[in-house]
Amino acid sequence: MDTHLTDLDALALTIRDSRSKVYIDEAIYSYRAGAYRASIVATYVAVTFDLIMKIREIAAGGDADAVQLSKELDVNIEANNTQKLLKIEGTLIEESHARFQLVGPQEKHFLIRLKDDRHLCAHPAFSAEGELFKPTPDLVRSHIVHAIAFVLSQPPIQGKAVLNIFTADVASTAFPNDREKIIHYMIGRYLSRMRDGLAKNLTSIIIKGLIQGDQTGWLGKEQSLGACLEAIERHCPTVWSDVVKSTAKQFLPSLSADRLMNAIGVMAMVPQLWEATEPTVHTRCLALIENWNPLINPNTIFSGISLVPLQDALLQAITRAQESQQLQIINDYPHIRLIDPASKILEASSSYRGAEQRFLNAVIPLANYIDAPNIEKILEVVKSNGQIWNAGGIPSMLANLAAAAADRKQLVKESWLAMLVFGRSKSSAAIYEPLEAQLIALGIQVPPA
Repeated sequence: MDTHLTDLDALALTIRDSRSKVYIDEAIYSYRAGAYRASIVATYVAVTFDLIMKIREIAAGGDADAVQLSKELDVNIEANNTQKLLKIEGTLIEESHARFQLVGPQEKHFLIRLKDDRHLCAHPAFSAEGELFKPTPDLVRSHIVHAIAFVLSQPPIQGKAVLNIFTADVASTAFPNDREKIIHYMIGRYLSRMRDGLAKNLTSIIIKGLIQGDQTGWLGKEQSLGACLEAIERHCPTVWSDVVKSTAKQFLPSLSADRLMNAIGVMAMVPQLWEATEPTVHTRCLALIENWNPLINPNTIFSGISLVPLQDALLQAITRAQESQQLQIINDYPHIRLIDPASKILEASSSYRGAEQRFLNAVIPLANYIDAPNIEKILEVVKSNGQIWNAGGIPSMLANLAAAAADRKQLVKESWLAMLVFGRSKSSAAIYEPLEAQLIALGIQVPPA
């Protein structure tokens, strides 16, 4: 934080508790009057008061440690036990860090410096040879800025508590589903009020939770958690980079085979992890895929299909599975590279109903992923097999595929007109009316039947 360019009056407006603001206003007035020692004392008083108020607020929420300290304060205030109160004040910053997670380790460092300077200001006899402590204007200003930024402007959110809240939040039905909504929600509710240290812990919990699969209620929430990670990458790029590097270097190399299988999907979600990890991890991932047994190993390994270095091995692995398992993989992990196994499944259709089921389960799941050349490939497969083009449900599914292609600007007019003309000539115009209607709706001029 640039303490020289920070407007103190503007910064003071961010203080949450009006009572704390009274103290910091006094510190600012003293600073501007040149009474630097008085300013430091007032700043320290503002910090200790605000920390105590935060602990009391946490106690009201039922936190056992906060309740205990609040009661201890009340008892000693009532008894006017100054020595005990001074002892509590003396360890307040350390307790706020270690016991209540209200400040991080870096913030604690600056606040301890404030406390030490306050003692030099308030107790001149503590100075060597009786010399008065003469703080510089820059030092005083930095104490005021750090006090507001690290304590007075922050909500009473405990590190451990907010992480528990997030863990439960993701698993709840109140958590948003849309990716962009999740990103804005994450930034607004969590990241905008979170210190870097806590943001690092949150990032690690998400990544490791996805890999270890040990967070209650997170199963099936992988895409939502991926959006949470994207929010962190956008809002806290330095935190993101640090956690990705440490995870890649320290955590991934030590994973068991089962955990590494989960990690493949996480690395596909966070490609920076793959790029940052060591080559031996890459080798182990490829070996897992090459040794994948469809009868005993889970399909989750195919969550890595978006990782280019693994795609060829995964496409080879899927051929070892039965058709039903291949269809499940295509549905669970849709990706453009799965168009080849999908095409082969469709091409093998030997009945009308079988063709419809294969198109529905092998092609439609890829509709929002495949591009124009691969759509052309699908259309050629349809035209090559009478059990497909003559099946009554196929034209409606082709219409859905055309609509998805248009949404993604992958609609090649000539290819679809050729498919319509072919279907009309080989089957009947009536059967292909759903495709005709869709092409007209997309603005394509269709020749008369």
